[in-house]
Amino acid sequence: MISLYLIRHGECEGAGTYIGRESDVSLTDEGSRGIFQISRILKEQGVKADLILSSPMRRAVQSAQIICDTLQTGYKLIPGLEECDFGRWEGRTFDQIAATEGKKLEEWIGDPVHINPPGGESLRDLQKRVRNSMGFINNLIVDEKKREIVVVSHRGPLIILLLEYLGTGLEHFWNYRMDRGSVTKINLYPRFAELAYLNLTAVP
Repeated sequence: MISLYLIRHGECEGAGTYIGRESDVSLTDEGSRGIFQISRILKEQGVKADLILSSPMRRAVQSAQIICDTLQTGYKLIPGLEECDFGRWEGRTFDQIAATEGKKLEEWIGDPVHINPPGGESLRDLQKRVRNSMGFINNLIVDEKKREIVVVSHRGPLIILLLEYLGTGLEHFWNYRMDRGSVTKINLYPRFAELAYLNLTAVP
C-alpha cells in the first residue's frame, strides 16, 4: 500500500479573491503557522514522507519547505501542479465578478468542466496538466521504497488528483472541500484507491 497525502498550501496573500496560476503570492504569517501545525500533526502520527512533491508556485513551495523542515526530508518541484488559471478574474472577488460578468460566472459555476473563466482554464484544461504530473507520481509509486508520498499544491489540482485516483468524474469537483492548510489522505492499493480522510485541518 502507498499512502498519498494531498496538502493544500496555507493561507496566502490576496485571500478572498480568485488566486490562480497567474498570482504567484506568498504565505501570510497565519498561513505559515497553519502549515507548521498540520506538519506537526503528521509527525505525531508517525508520517515519514519518503518523498514530498510540490507545485512550483511560491505559496506551495513555502508550505513544502515548512513540512520538510518538520519531517526532515526534501522536496521536488513538479510542473503542472500549479493552480487553475482564472484569466481576467485573477485578483477579483466573487462579488466584483458577479457585478460585471454575472452570466458568465453562473455558466462557469454550472459547468466548470467545459466552460472557462475569460482567458483562463476549464477543469478539462486543468485535468490535462494534472494528468501529466500524475505520470511522474505513478512512476514513483512503483518504487517499493517510497511508501508515503506528500503532494503540496492548490485546491484545483489536488481535487483533480483525488477524483482521478478514486475514479470519479470531473462533474463532482464541487462536491469535495479542501481548505487551505488541510491534508487529505488516499491509500493506493494495486487494484483500487481508498479515501482515508478528507480536509483534515489543525483547527476544526
